[in-house]
Amino acid sequence: MYNLSNDVNSINKRRHSNRLIMAGRTLILLNVWVIVKTLIMAYSSVTSENVALPEYGNTGDENTDTIIYIAYLFIFALFLVMILLNVYIGRSAIKDAHDKKKSVVYLIWIVFFIILTVMGDIRTGFQIGEEDIFLWISSIVLDITMLLTYIVIMYSAIMKRVSKKRINNTVEKVEA
Repeated sequence: MYNLSNDVNSINKRRHSNRLIMAGRTLILLNVWVIVKTLIMAYSSVTSENVALPEYGNTGDENTDTIIYIAYLFIFALFLVMILLNVYIGRSAIKDAHDKKKSVVYLIWIVFFIILTVMGDIRTGFQIGEEDIFLWISSIVLDITMLLTYIVIMYSAIMKRVSKKRINNTVEKVEA
């Protein structure tokens, strides 16, 4: 019987599995930071001189107030869905590393989030203000870290599958 535990492809598969585990955990922990950053940005925009948030909710017109509150609920729900999808991606990467999940749906979500993050960074890059420079820098650093984590997950998931195929081909050749 041929021992594959120290074969180059087996080593690569273990390496990429370990990267998937670490990147999945990183993505989950980064979402905690996203929540903190969002709360800080929301607090700073409420206390900013440019935005008077309380007057938006008290326009006196009941229909306008209802629409504003529905918009806030929609934004909160969208934010929650994005956080949950990122946690799903992180958990799926960890499960994929342990060979418990064979789905590639989370990789499709990663592509969606990469596009969304890049488009958001381009949009916020043109709206930078002098008073928001530190928030903008922290947001860019977080987004770059998220992008790198997404790329590591994609690369490791693909390379793990390639290594697994090579191992199967090697086993078939040895057994034949």
